[in-house]
Amino acid sequence: MRRELASLHRADSANFDAMTDALDAIVENTEAASNTILESVEEIDVIVSQIRGAGDGALNLVCGRITDRVNQVFKACSFQDLTGQRIPQRSSVAITQADIDRLFS
Repeated sequence: MRRELASLHRADSANFDAMTDALDAIVENTEAASNTILESVEEIDVIVSQIRGAGDGALNLVCGRITDRVNQVFKACSFQDLTGQRIPQRSSVAITQADIDRLFS
């Protein structure tokens, strides 16, 4: 059984390596994009706080609406954490299951 598993691993190692590299690139690019978005939104939040400090009632209402949207962006960016955690887990499980299926077919 060990030899059969080893032969499956060797035959698919190039495909596995290519898939792993592609998924790693997706995770890295998603993380970079999320960081850019979060840094920009944080800066917007700082600017809104400065505007709010002027004490104009009408501006404060607008600033409140902007702050609500900023918070929605922060929440929406949580997808990156899941992407970074789940893609590597799923790729290794998928390969393992494929190897097992071929072994017993």
